[in-house]
Amino acid sequence: MSAATVTIREPELRWGPSARGRLECTASLRPRQRIFTIFVVAYLFYLGKSLSGPTPAQVLHVPVLFTVCLLSSSLTIHLAVRSLRKAKTGAFASWWLLTLLLGAAFLAGTGVECAT
Repeated sequence: MSAATVTIREPELRWGPSARGRLECTASLRPRQRIFTIFVVAYLFYLGKSLSGPTPAQVLHVPVLFTVCLLSSSLTIHLAVRSLRKAKTGAFASWWLLTLLLGAAFLAGTGVECAT
């Protein structure tokens, strides 16, 4: 009578760059999400509690123009990369320059806001 031997291999655990990147991203974003949540909850808790002021409208100023510049720069850099992948260097240069200008406008606006 003979017995057969069965070898069961455990799956290999790979710890590559993608796993480290996901871990770093998660470790970086979780505390920021929690802090942002705390700020939103505190804002909602104190909203309308003060009878004399200052009210949020008196304190908070939304920099709409500079926010649009920042968000638009994400779109223009995406279009620049797409143009570069299609080997359209003229379009790439135009989109890249527009991205730089939008980023510079955002940084200048941030500097002006911090100075005031």
